[in-house]
Amino acid sequence: MKRFTRFAALLLAGVLALALLTGCDGTAALNEKEIGKYIENMPSIKLESVNRTGPDSYVTLKATDEKDAVKFANAMRASIENPENVGEKPIDLIGNKWEDWDGLLVDNGKEEFVGLTYVKLPEFKKGLKETYKSSWVAYKLLEEIYIASGWDAIDASEGTISLKIETIDKDTYVFAVIRTPGYEYIPEGGGGIL
Repeated sequence: MKRFTRFAALLLAGVLALALLTGCDGTAALNEKEIGKYIENMPSIKLESVNRTGPDSYVTLKATDEKDAVKFANAMRASIENPENVGEKPIDLIGNKWEDWDGLLVDNGKEEFVGLTYVKLPEFKKGLKETYKSSWVAYKLLEEIYIASGWDAIDASEGTISLKIETIDKDTYVFAVIRTPGYEYIPEGGGGIL
């Protein structure tokens, strides 16, 4: 009986040691649905005007399973892995692909705000709860949104956000595409967007 107890104790100690050594701290446990929940629970999200002098809009977003973020991630993967773009930041590549978004993600004939955003994930501290990681990603995604369409978001409207977690080379990103009803902002006194 004593041998069995010692063997069981040794086995348990080995299992606990192995569990400590294989602790997951990276991005593997992050998922789009969890990040989407945090975004859905935000009271409103600020979307800037296409026209720098135009009013900003505040909208709510619902996570969707649409494949927009997959298309965005695939296009960004092609740009990041392109040898001509070595040293370029992904945010610069978004702006360089303006023509590519028209047709792929944007139909400028449709009155719709389309915003693109991404976050490069850091190495999270070991032991950090997955809920903290997801909430951090949700807020970082909404800090800077690239406007891909020629329309402003309608204030107080409800839009959608699609999300995709993608590893490109050695970096992991979360890509997002935001869609809301849109309108053309025309400043007082006429004129349009240059």
